[in-house]
Amino acid sequence: MAEANSPFVPKGEQRFDGDQTCGYKPSNVDDDCGKPGAWHVMWDAKLDNSITCIEHMELIQQRWMYIDRHPITSDCAMPGAQWIFLNDRCEYLSEAATEAAATLETAV
Repeated sequence: MAEANSPFVPKGEQRFDGDQTCGYKPSNVDDDCGKPGAWHVMWDAKLDNSITCIEHMELIQQRWMYIDRHPITSDCAMPGAQWIFLNDRCEYLSEAATEAAATLETAV
C-alpha cells in the first residue's frame, strides 16, 4: 500500500467490466466516485490503468506519478482494446496489425 507522501497512487480493486466512470475511491469511503470518466490514466509499466473524472485528474496531477493519460474514447476500458501510446488513445487494432505487433514482440 502506498504511503501518504508516496508518489505512487494507492490502487484499489481491478475493474474489467468496461465501466467508464471514475474509479477514484478514498480509503475511508465505501463507493467509487462514479462521475463520468474524462481521462484514461496509465499508471505503470505493468499496464495498470484507470478511468477518472476531471476533478480527480486534477488530484492525480497534484499527488501522484503516472506514465500516460488520454481523453476517454469509446474503446477505453473495453475488453480487447489496446492502449496506443503514439495515438494517445485506446483502439481495437485490425487483426493484421495485431498479428504484426505480436510478431515484433516475439522477435525482440
